[in-house]
Amino acid sequence: MLSGTPAEDSKTRETLADGPRPQARIDVKGLGLTQHRDPKRYVVLGEHGRGGLGRVLRAHDRDLGRDVAIKELISRGHIDEVRFLREALITARLEHPGIVAVHEAGRWPDGTPFYAMKLVSGRPLRDLIVARKTTEERIALLHHVIAVADAMAYAHGRHIVHRDLKPGNIIVGDFGETVVIDWGLAKDLTATDSDDGSGGGGKARVNKENELTTAGSVLGTPAYMAPEQERGDAIDQRVDVYAIGMMLWELCALNRSPPEHLEDRQRTLRRAGIDHDLIAIITKAIDPDPACRYPDAGALATDLKAFKSGARITARNYTLLALLAHWIRRHRALAVSISTAVVLLAAGGVLFVRNIAIERDRADTALAHVEAANNNLTLEHAELLLHTDPTAALAALAEYHGADEVRRRRLVAEARGRGVARAIYAPHSDTVWFLEGDRSGAIVSLGEDRRIQLTQGTISTTLATDVLTSVRVAYAPSQRLLAYATSPKGIAVMDLRTRTARRVGDVTPEFMDFAPDGSRLAAVDGHGEIVVWSLRPQIRPVFRETHPGAISLRFMTAERLIVQTKTELHALALDTPGSAAGTSQLPDIAAFDVRPDAVIAGTRDGNVAMLSPALAARHHTSVCHKQLRSLRFIPQSDRVAFACQDGTTGVARYDAAADTLTVTDSFATHGAATVVPDFTGRYVVVTDESNTAHIYDTETRLLSHYDGNAGQPVYVAVPTSEFDRVLIGDVNGTVREWDRPTGSARVVLQAPDAVFRIAFLPDSKTLFGDGNDAVVRRIDIDRAVVTELRGHSSYVYGVRVAPDGSSVASTGYDGTIRAWRSSDGALLRRFAEHGSQVEDVDYIEHGRRIVSVGDDGRLLAWSPEGSDVAVLFQHTAPLTSLEALPRNDHLVIGDAAGTVWDVSPRGAARKIRDPNGGALTVLRASPDGNYVVVATEPGLITVYDTTSWQVIESVKGVGGVRQIAFDPKDRDLLVAWEAGHTQFGQVQIIALGMQRPLPWHQVAAAVRDVAYAPDGETIGLVTADGGTWLYAVHGDTWAYSHDHDTDVFTGRFSPDGKLFATSDRRGVVVVRDVAATLRAATN
Repeated sequence: MLSGTPAEDSKTRETLADGPRPQARIDVKGLGLTQHRDPKRYVVLGEHGRGGLGRVLRAHDRDLGRDVAIKELISRGHIDEVRFLREALITARLEHPGIVAVHEAGRWPDGTPFYAMKLVSGRPLRDLIVARKTTEERIALLHHVIAVADAMAYAHGRHIVHRDLKPGNIIVGDFGETVVIDWGLAKDLTATDSDDGSGGGGKARVNKENELTTAGSVLGTPAYMAPEQERGDAIDQRVDVYAIGMMLWELCALNRSPPEHLEDRQRTLRRAGIDHDLIAIITKAIDPDPACRYPDAGALATDLKAFKSGARITARNYTLLALLAHWIRRHRALAVSISTAVVLLAAGGVLFVRNIAIERDRADTALAHVEAANNNLTLEHAELLLHTDPTAALAALAEYHGADEVRRRRLVAEARGRGVARAIYAPHSDTVWFLEGDRSGAIVSLGEDRRIQLTQGTISTTLATDVLTSVRVAYAPSQRLLAYATSPKGIAVMDLRTRTARRVGDVTPEFMDFAPDGSRLAAVDGHGEIVVWSLRPQIRPVFRETHPGAISLRFMTAERLIVQTKTELHALALDTPGSAAGTSQLPDIAAFDVRPDAVIAGTRDGNVAMLSPALAARHHTSVCHKQLRSLRFIPQSDRVAFACQDGTTGVARYDAAADTLTVTDSFATHGAATVVPDFTGRYVVVTDESNTAHIYDTETRLLSHYDGNAGQPVYVAVPTSEFDRVLIGDVNGTVREWDRPTGSARVVLQAPDAVFRIAFLPDSKTLFGDGNDAVVRRIDIDRAVVTELRGHSSYVYGVRVAPDGSSVASTGYDGTIRAWRSSDGALLRRFAEHGSQVEDVDYIEHGRRIVSVGDDGRLLAWSPEGSDVAVLFQHTAPLTSLEALPRNDHLVIGDAAGTVWDVSPRGAARKIRDPNGGALTVLRASPDGNYVVVATEPGLITVYDTTSWQVIESVKGVGGVRQIAFDPKDRDLLVAWEAGHTQFGQVQIIALGMQRPLPWHQVAAAVRDVAYAPDGETIGLVTADGGTWLYAVHGDTWAYSHDHDTDVFTGRFSPDGKLFATSDRRGVVVVRDVAATLRAATN
């Protein structure tokens, strides 16, 4: 029963004929409700509703702890009791979500029958209909009527008819559920008992505007009663169909009783705006002739659902026109388009074609917008992937089909510059601990899944399955011998040339090492037992001793072994068992390495001890602030690779004679790292706590990064003469194949602090750089020799080379300018006449004189050698910028407020620009002096012709101006804008006069500096993320390289255009071969 509704509609009445009511006896006991129930089970909460037959109580079931509705008989006549019991039993048989569930039926101790039902909160459908005053509002209740039809379809399928369907007996629950209630007049059509409470004889007198039967022996509600039910004729499921049809009528027409004639009914519904299909359904459902109605509620429900979904219904025979109308209703948008096209065609063929074209263009435009948005998302997705997985970024760009070809090509170039895996293999299901490739392209790998695999292309072949789960391996590259711990207990040595393995012994090793020439193998087990085997010509043990606490060992030579414990290093002479060649006490040893003439050991406090071959301590030095995690000699060199616990990793030069270590290169890693040099000494593998592997090239001093591994890299195989690519195996068992590190760039300087500016001499072989450590450095690029020029007492923030290359001027924060002879770095003159901070310097007269401006407001001219000084201009405020014009040696100077003057070599000044409220940020002259550009905050650029000082170009940018460079041929200028409303900033090419055909004029990039090559056909950009961009105008080629790990300050082309040099915040200067870089980008 449902809360909030009457248990039995008080308007429903039994109407009696004029004759007596039949008194046929029905065996009530046969209905099965003879058992008395304990009334204490239920706590009555109150009366919920009352009718002529019974009342409904709201009660709490103590046994099951839930609220229920209890209906009990209050009229104790025999027929009433039969009807009540029949209602209980029929309702209990109907288990459907749309029919209230009966929990229990029985009698109270006084014999009163009752039954308990589910209690559901809701409102009668009648109340919802009455609350809605228009057809549009009522038709929204159609889905509830469809639910009623569904519930009655279930009942009809079990031969039960309700006989009293009406909105008052339909409850709409608080959660939208629809429930049919009050089955007191229900009838089982298969029952043989004729006593259903209706007798024969007489016709009921019915008022269709109410729900009362006024006379006769007919059961039901007159307003929803089928004609045959009114007459007292035999009934079936179609009386319920009629009642549902009347409910549909009430939704669609404001008057409850339909007109008598069919045409009037249809006219009424059409005027109410009812769909023709729904009119047909209602008409069929309330047809006076039962044979013309739906056979049961299931058929009616099917048509109603078809109508709701837009499908065709069975109640209607569709003409061609009706089919068309039905199709139009289902496809309104398309139908409107077709109708419009037909009308336009009738109006005129030309207009029709025109409108079709417009619609097509609109559709094409919309499609283009969608495709553009999708393509833009593809680019953004690829851009996000660049820093973590360039390989995935390149794969994403393959799906791009948009119009922004410049951005796509730049992203492709950056992905390739950052490193893209050539191939990806999955030979193992667990960590890869060894990799090696051969000339045929085959890859041998050893994994923690206990297998050794041979992978060639997409096919992997198993070479061994006896690898110990706790993997222990050693490799002798000179002989291509792989030693590994086996299960069962032992060691096997596999010759990778023949791919055959031999058993060595029954030791379970904790650590193994090959002699440098591969002739011997040493192993130490968990008990400190050390065994050495000779591998040539036959395998045989040649040494066996136990050293308690031994955890690691390395061959110094084939005859000498160094063994490590936690606090000591022991030197063992292998050919003289029992004789120790030396011992060194080193508390907290963290790492050590050996070579034939020396031993180095790192400790947990960051110190490195340098020892003699006999382990005599010779010197100590510190390279780490915290524990030294990894320490290795780089073969065939005087360098040592190290890694600290705090993430500092680097290379130091080892002076054996002086027993000193001098750090030459350092780089930051993600957490604690491990360094492993290859046997040739060309490469050092660096792995850390990230998914990135690094390879340091000892020839170029560059650190290459390999991003995008699926898991943390464990083993990295560097290029060899057998296999010219990089192989990386990770913890997931995946192997990736990469190109070898680039050879087109090299580090020429690693200063201890930032290098802000660099400048080439005209010979393109020598480079000068300033320094945050107050040192100017002269770099001989070909000989890789760095000369330090000292003298400044504070950091140096600028260097300028004379046009003839004879001298170099450096500007220091100590208020001095120093002129150095470029050929040998000798100091020519210390100039401190400004007496305050110097802001800028330049050369005039082909390098014979230097000009400078400073905070003292003076423009001074002086010679690099001598003691002369001349004041060319005096201002009341600091002068901040200076540019010399080569064609006439005029000087363009500016102050912070944005005032600009043209000053002749003799000091005649002309103001060419007044302050405009924005501070001067950049003042730059073209190489020939024909143009000057002035940039002021907040991003206004003005270009002047220096002959007339007329403005020839003015541009307002998106942000402040960071740098500007002129094309040497005066065709355009390159501007690096700071980030405005964009995330990164912009690089823009601004044409001067005739615009040359370039495929782009603006790109997004966080650029720090811009430069043109001497011929103007190559552009260089350096970025805040450590990147270097080269762009070749001819060929429209972008090339990217990630040469730095931090902010890059400056990029400069050499005078011959062959090199591009960059400097960064950590003091690294890199020189890149322009042609080789662009050539590699096109391959």
